[in-house]
This record gives sequence, structure tokens and C-alpha cells, in this order.
Amino acid sequence: MRGQRRTPDGPGPHGARTARADAGFSVLFAIVAMVLTGVAMMMVLDAVNHDIGQLRLEERSTQLVALTDAALAETLAGLAADPAFAGVGRRALGEGQIASSVAAGADGVTVVRARAWFGGWRGELAADVRLGADGPRVVRWSRSTAPSES
Repeated sequence: MRGQRRTPDGPGPHGARTARADAGFSVLFAIVAMVLTGVAMMMVLDAVNHDIGQLRLEERSTQLVALTDAALAETLAGLAADPAFAGVGRRALGEGQIASSVAAGADGVTVVRARAWFGGWRGELAADVRLGADGPRVVRWSRSTAPSES
């Protein structure tokens, strides 16, 4: 039709927009928005799960360090009272278990092995101790952790 202006909602093959087309676009937009929101939520959940795993690892490590330190402290106290002290038998302490053993080492050093079990893992602290008039003194130590076999 000559002389008539076309408007976006007016007649003509390219200018006509129907309510059906608007509704289709709105549905497509809503689907894309939901997918993007879902992807973002999955990324956040993945990050939270990773953080929770790190927290559990840190808790287990901290518990094993505290328990092995407790076993060593108890053993050093026993050695201070009796240089022939043989160690702490395996027993419960808090949510874990501790034990220790004492053996003679080279050059007058006593070797103390303090062990702890917590959450299916085992921690061990090996310490070289010198016994003197002022009590036992740790001169060297090392730690290790591993999945528990028992």
C-alpha cells in the first residue's frame, strides 16, 4: 500500500509482530536466563564443596598434630619421672587414639615414636630425645600422616 507508513506493529510482512512472537521470545529469554543461573549455581556449589573438603583435610591434620603432640608430651613426662619409661599404651583421647614407644638410639639419644589415629588416618611423630639432669629435651623430630591400616 503506497503512501502508508509502516510501524513496527503495523501491516506488512516485515513489520507485523504478534503476541505469539512476543511470547516465544519471552519464553526463549526465560530458558536462557534459567540455564545461565543454573550454571552459575553449579559453579558456586563446586567451589563450596572444594572449600568443605579443604576444611575437613585441615581438621584432620590439626587433630593428628594435636594428638601426636599429646602422646609425645605424655611420654616426655614419663621419661622425666623414670628414664626407663617404655611409652604410652594405645588408648582413646578425645575423638582419636594415641600411643607411643621409647627405644635407645645412637649417641645416647632416646628415640620416641608418638602415634595418633583420627578419622581413618594415622599420624606419627618421631623424636630424638636427650635425657639429662634437667629432664628430657627434644633435639630433632619429624612428622608423617597416612591412611590408617588399623
